[in-house]
Amino acid sequence: MTNINVFGSNLSGATGTGSIVGSDSSTVTGTIDCSGALTFEIPNSGAPTTTSAGQIAIDTSITSMTPLPQFNDGTNTLYAFSIPAADLSTTDGRILTYNSASSKFTLSTPLTQNTKIIKAAYATSSATDTTTSSSQVNTSLTINYTPAGGSNTLWIIAGGFAKNERTAASPATRIFKFDINRSTGTPAVIATANCGRVVNNTPGTNAVPQYECVNLSGTEISNDTSTHTYTLRMATNNTNTTTTFDGSTVPAFIMVIEFV
Repeated sequence: MTNINVFGSNLSGATGTGSIVGSDSSTVTGTIDCSGALTFEIPNSGAPTTTSAGQIAIDTSITSMTPLPQFNDGTNTLYAFSIPAADLSTTDGRILTYNSASSKFTLSTPLTQNTKIIKAAYATSSATDTTTSSSQVNTSLTINYTPAGGSNTLWIIAGGFAKNERTAASPATRIFKFDINRSTGTPAVIATANCGRVVNNTPGTNAVPQYECVNLSGTEISNDTSTHTYTLRMATNNTNTTTTFDGSTVPAFIMVIEFV
């Protein structure tokens, strides 16, 4: 064995066999050929210091992690993910994942999560609702729904048949407006739709009403498992217009679908 305990100058060339043990700093120039060695050990300890570009070490005491190689890129200390030999795999599609139970990285089959419908409810109305209000009023189309979970996605869908008729000559344009409103908890509008218009038709017996199929939907997070009340509301843009939501002609519906 060749022991080198203190370097007084740079080591510029050395040959021989056996072990070299150094206890001081040194600078080595030229080529270091370790191709004939059986192993090559780099610094390894708990929380080693790598502060300059090119410095490498093995950190043996990372919290909740098996020992990992670390190196410095000149700015940061970086870690190289490593996989135990027993966990190596040649199976296509495997990805690198962390396993908290074993505190190590491994190659695993990707997890897939499909959206699932876990609950749904449906209501219909055959009523005829009419308004001349420019503010939203409730129709007869409503549903009470109790979510299965407090953080699931609720998809609320409503549809039916509407008619808009002018009752005065001015203004010419008539628009009917619909929304889905949740009246429970903190009231909220889930979806809105402005449908159709009537332009320059005369009121009275010769008026040309505007017919429209109404379809609108929106989503929200359930937030709790309390019962939610959803109602289709309607309004017109002017009081000289009569808006009718007609469930007797085409059955109106409202549906809640719950996803996870």
